[in-house]
Amino acid sequence: SAIVCLVVVTFTACTSKEQKHEEKLIATVHESSKIFSKGDIEQYATHYADDFIWDRASSPEPLSRSDLMAILQNVKEGDPTVFHFQERVLVGGNFAFFDKCSFIWENPVTKTKYRTFHSDIIEFDDDLKIKVMTSFSDGASNPVALNQWEPTLPPPPLPGRRPWPPVE
Repeated sequence: SAIVCLVVVTFTACTSKEQKHEEKLIATVHESSKIFSKGDIEQYATHYADDFIWDRASSPEPLSRSDLMAILQNVKEGDPTVFHFQERVLVGGNFAFFDKCSFIWENPVTKTKYRTFHSDIIEFDDDLKIKVMTSFSDGASNPVALNQWEPTLPPPPLPGRRPWPPVE
């Protein structure tokens, strides 16, 4: 009976430690999205490891942290209203999957807001910095940015999903 108690206590302690780690990962993700949405790219960069690699289906080569930050700086300069969030973050170990990540943009001509989707698979290092990000996009960004077509915003999220715009 003492062995059974030891196993139960050990399992509970491991599960609790794992759960706290996953909660920290999710909090880090949401914090970094808020920082990006406020436009502080320098502070946002601190959430990424120095040796960060960004792998995108639309890019022939992986990009570095400085590449990503330059792109995001241009995004914020082009549309200061753009913000980013994830409806759902699934975590396990040092990995996260962002389900229905979104950028909410404003069309510069019509001033209409629209949404583009992507999904990310993220690997964190031991310091909870993003080490590797693999992104998959819906491909709608370019036609919308070029004002070739203008999608509408989707209906409110399903129950249990994060609302958008993000609620502080």
